[in-house]
Amino acid sequence: MKKEVFNKRVKSARKLQATQKPIRTVSKSKLLVKVLYRNAVAEFLANLPQEKQICPVLLRSVKIVCATEVHHTRGRLGKLLLDKRYWLAVSAEGHRWIHDHPDEARAHGWLCAKKDWNKQP
Repeated sequence: MKKEVFNKRVKSARKLQATQKPIRTVSKSKLLVKVLYRNAVAEFLANLPQEKQICPVLLRSVKIVCATEVHHTRGRLGKLLLDKRYWLAVSAEGHRWIHDHPDEARAHGWLCAKKDWNKQP
């Protein structure tokens, strides 16, 4: 390809880049859901009764750690993401333990049965 033709194509591509808006990494609707979720989690953790502010997972091992995260006992798909009935306040370490030991977590009621995961009851 000749140098002049190449330069013309580069210039036209640069003009297009200058006039085009970048593609969104997150859609407006997903961004709204994210904001609603973050606010709901913050409110949920702030309004916990005193006895539920301690991570139940680590309490088993006689460790008293404040709950700082929300664990979704039935999954996060669709409406389950914002359904507080299936939220459990846990610490980061407790949350990791639940996902590392799913069978034991199910026995304690911290995870639903496999067939019910991501399914609205």
